Amino acid sequence: MRPDAAPSLLETSLLDQLGEGVCQLRLLRDGSGRVFDWEYLYANPAIEALFQGGPLTGQRCSQAFPRLHQENIPLRRFLDETDLAGEARTFECHVLPKGRWLRLSATCVAPGILAIVTHEITERVRMGRALQNHEDRLRVAIASARAGAFDWNTATGECVWSAGTFACFGYAPDEVVPTVETWTSRTHPDDLPQVLGFVSDASRRGDSEFRIEYRVIWPNGSVHWLRSEGRLAYDPGGVVRVVGMNIDITAGKQLELELLNARDDLEKRIKDRTEALSRRTEQLARLSSELILAEQRERERIARVLHDGLQQVLYAAQLIIGTLGSHGEAKVRSVAQEVTTLMDEATRQARTLTAEISPAAVHGGDFNAALRWLCAWAKRAYGLEVAFVTSFSGRVPESHQVLLYQSVRELLFNVARHAQVTQARLDLVCDARGEFPLLKLGVQDEGLGFNPVQAEPAGPTAGSGLGLFSIRERLGQHGGEIEIRSAPGAGTRVSIAMPLPPLPTHPPAGALWVSGPGEGRGGSGPPSVPPRPGTRG
Repeated sequence: MRPDAAPSLLETSLLDQLGEGVCQLRLLRDGSGRVFDWEYLYANPAIEALFQGGPLTGQRCSQAFPRLHQENIPLRRFLDETDLAGEARTFECHVLPKGRWLRLSATCVAPGILAIVTHEITERVRMGRALQNHEDRLRVAIASARAGAFDWNTATGECVWSAGTFACFGYAPDEVVPTVETWTSRTHPDDLPQVLGFVSDASRRGDSEFRIEYRVIWPNGSVHWLRSEGRLAYDPGGVVRVVGMNIDITAGKQLELELLNARDDLEKRIKDRTEALSRRTEQLARLSSELILAEQRERERIARVLHDGLQQVLYAAQLIIGTLGSHGEAKVRSVAQEVTTLMDEATRQARTLTAEISPAAVHGGDFNAALRWLCAWAKRAYGLEVAFVTSFSGRVPESHQVLLYQSVRELLFNVARHAQVTQARLDLVCDARGEFPLLKLGVQDEGLGFNPVQAEPAGPTAGSGLGLFSIRERLGQHGGEIEIRSAPGAGTRVSIAMPLPPLPTHPPAGALWVSGPGEGRGGSGPPSVPPRPGTRG
C-alpha cells in the first residue's frame, strides 16, 4: 500500500474480501495544525455496511457523516494523537447508528495517513454494562443488608475480607488486619467455643456447607448477632479453605427476642386469666349448688308448713265440724257435711302440693327411685307412660340429683305438652371413663318433633319450669351439657351428660324429706289439678 495514496487494485481486492471493516484516512488540518476533518482514501464494503451508508471512498467525514464530524470531538482527538505518536493505538466509541459501539485499531502508515481496522463491540459493551450494574446492585444490597464476604485459607491462615465483613465486626475497611485472631477476639466469650469448633465439627461430619449464628462485641462495646454461612473445600488432609458470607442479623434477633418476650407475657396473662376464670367457674358452680340446695330447703320448709301446719289445722277443723254436725239440727248437719267435703278436698290438694314441692324420693340417695317416682308422677299428672331403662346403681350428690331431677321433670312436661304422644322413654347410664364418672340421661319420644335451632330461645322465658335455656345454663355451671336432636315429624331425643364429683363424706345437715303420694304418712293419690302451662323454651 502506498503511504500517500489509496491502496492499489490488488490491495483493495484483498481488503474487500475481509469481514472486518477497513479504511484508510487522510487527516485534514487547519492553519493551526489541528485536525478538522478527514478524507476516506479507501473503505471496504464491511465498513460501509457497519455505517449503513453508501460508498465512502473519496468522501470527507463532514460530507458522509455531518453529525459524527460535528459531535465526536474525542474521535478527532484520537486520530490527531495517533498521527502525532506515529504508533498503533485503539479507541472505543459510540459512533454507529442505533446505539452500537465500535472499536478502532489505528496505525499511522505515513504522516497524516492512518489505516484503521474496525470491530463492532456492541454486545460486549452491553454485557459489560450489565455486569457492572449487577455488581453495583450487589454492592448496594450487601451494604444495606450489612453483609460481607470472606475467604479463609486454613492451610496458610490467610484471610481476605470484603468491606462488609469489616463492618460486621465494627471496623472500617482496612482498619485492622483480617486474621482468624481478629475474628475470634471480637466473638462473644459464650459463643467462642462454637466458632472455634465449627470447622472441625464440619470436617468430622464431612459437610461441604456450614451455617452458624453467634454474637460479636464491637470495639465500642455493643453486642451484635452474625450469621456466617458458606462452603468448605477439602483436600486429602482435610479442610483447606473456607469461603462464605457474614450477615448482621442483630435487628432480626432483637425482633425475635421481643416476640418471645411478648409471647411469654401473653402466655402468662392467658394463664392468669384462665386460672381466674377457673376460680370463677368453681365459685359459680358452688353458688349454683348452694342455690339449688337453698331452693330445695325452701321447698322442704313450705312442704313442712303444709304438712305439719295447714294439714293439721284442716284435720282439726274437720273434727270440730264433724262434732258440730253430729249434734246440730238437720240444716246445720247439711252445712257441716258440705264443709267437711270441701275440707277433705283442701286436705287432699295440700297433700298433693306437698308431695310435688318436695317428694321424698329426691332425697333418698337412690337416683333410680327418684326417676321412677317421676315416671309415676308423669303418668298420674299427664297420662304419659314413661318406660324407664337404667344400668346405673351408684349414688349422686344431692345438688346434682336435685338439678337432674328438675331437668328431667321439665323434659317430661315438654313431651306431654308438645309431642302429642302418650309414651316416652327415659334412659340412664354411667360412663366410668375419665377423671369423673359421666352420668348420661336421655328423654326420647316419637312425637311431632321440631327444629331445635328455631325453637330454643337465646334466653330464659316465662313458663312453669326451668326451661331449656335454664337447664343448659345450670348444667353448664356444673360441667354438664345438653344435646337436642329433633326434626319435624321425626320425634325428639334430649340427652344430658353431667360429670359426677366425689360424694361428700357426711350428708348435709338439716335435710328434711317429705313423703309424697303413697310414700309414708299416707299419700292421697294422683293430683286433680290440671297441668300447668309451659313451653319448650
